[in-house]
This record gives sequence, C-alpha cells and structure tokens, in this order.
Amino acid sequence: MFKKISQLLTFNKVFKEDTGMFRVIVVDEPHYLNKAKQLHAKVYLARGFVKPTDLTDDALYIGPKEDPYQFHSQYFVVERTDLPEPQVVSAARLIYKDPHKGHDSFQTYIHQPLYKKYKAKIELLDPASCAEVSGLVKERGTSTAAVFMLYKAMWLYSVQNGYQTWLMSCDVRLYLRLKLLFGRMLQRIGEKRHFKGHDVVPLMLDTERLFDYLLAVKPLNPFKRKVHEALTRFLLDGVDRNELNKLHQAAISHE
Repeated sequence: MFKKISQLLTFNKVFKEDTGMFRVIVVDEPHYLNKAKQLHAKVYLARGFVKPTDLTDDALYIGPKEDPYQFHSQYFVVERTDLPEPQVVSAARLIYKDPHKGHDSFQTYIHQPLYKKYKAKIELLDPASCAEVSGLVKERGTSTAAVFMLYKAMWLYSVQNGYQTWLMSCDVRLYLRLKLLFGRMLQRIGEKRHFKGHDVVPLMLDTERLFDYLLAVKPLNPFKRKVHEALTRFLLDGVDRNELNKLHQAAISHE
C-alpha cells in the first residue's frame, strides 16, 4: 500500500512538472527518423534487449531481421529545446498494419502468449484499426514527463487516425505503474513472458474509451483521485478539440 501511494505521489509530481523545455515531434522527415532509430538501438543495446550482431553494419540502427516492424511504423520523438543544440531525448513508435500481413503486422500478436478469448477478440478486429505501442526509450536522466508526452501524442494521433485499439508488450514493472493510472482501461491479455531480456506482459487499450475514463471516473481513494485529475489535465491540456474524434467532442466539452 505504501509503495502504491509513493508511486501515485511521484506521478502527481511528474504531471505537474514544467515541460516547456520539451517538444513532441510526429516524425515525417529523415533527420528525426534517424534520431529515433539511433536512440532505440542505443537504449536497447545498453539494456541487453538486442546484441551487437543485431545492429546494422554501422551499428547505428537495429537491423531489419531483428526489427522488421520499423518499416510500417509511425515514429515520435521528444526533443529538448533548452540546450545550445536541440537534442532528441526520448522516442517511441506506433506499429501499424503492414498491407501484406494483417494481424501478423503486430509483434504482440505474433510473439506473446495471448489468452484465447483476447486472441479471438483481436482477430475480429480490422487490423487497420489497431496499432502497437513499441520502442519506447529515453536518454538516462530525462524526466518521465517526456515519456508521458509521447503517450499523449501517440494517443491523440491514434484517435485522429482511426487506431481504436492499442496493443503493447509492456515491461512488468512499467505495467504495474501504468495500471495504477489507467485501471480497467489497461487490459492484460496474456501470460507474462521473458522476451528480449526482460519480463513483459501483453496489454490492450481502447483509445476512444480512454476519453470516457478520463472524464467520467472519479476514484474513491483520495490519492488516486488526485493523480487521476492531474493525469486528465496533462493529457487534455492544449488539445485541439476540433480535430478529435467526433464521437468524443461533446463529452470533452463538458470537462
């Protein structure tokens, strides 16, 4: 209990941090794509998630054999702008449907031991409506706020582009922390598995219903309520509501 309270208070602090030094970029040019892939390779190599032999010959990127998903992914980066030279300090990506692979486009579907009912549920979904959160990395010492800026950007991008279901293969420790924040919205859909150097659990999240969760849920626990309110402000601050999914514009207008 004390550990959970401590984590909640830490999150509350993170959501109130000044993030003015950071900006999120939806990658659409080679410079930032290269920076994202380089940071991905650097962090994964340091953590033992990949081996030196998994990298390209110049050791800058993870090679296509180990990471075939990079060719059907939308990348996002956080750039720190208060330095003499702006620096990419965090990155992530959304894996989307490969036109030739259907549900096999997603590594969670392929590699994780999914519960039968959730595997069947995924197979009923149009793979074009799914996206997988992947490759979340940050430079050592970078604020966790930068990571949540990436989550926010990927979530809004998903809603705007029709990605209604997120899949994730999430580190167990991160899963336990995210579960404190997102509760029932974060569904565990399979068994824990040791995968690429760490224990992960497969997860699923409905990106559109997350609006309802943020705006309607009022946790009874005072610590959870405080953090939920901070999370809601963080995720909805500065959102251009005219660009959001029409299904949720009315709900947000009553926030």
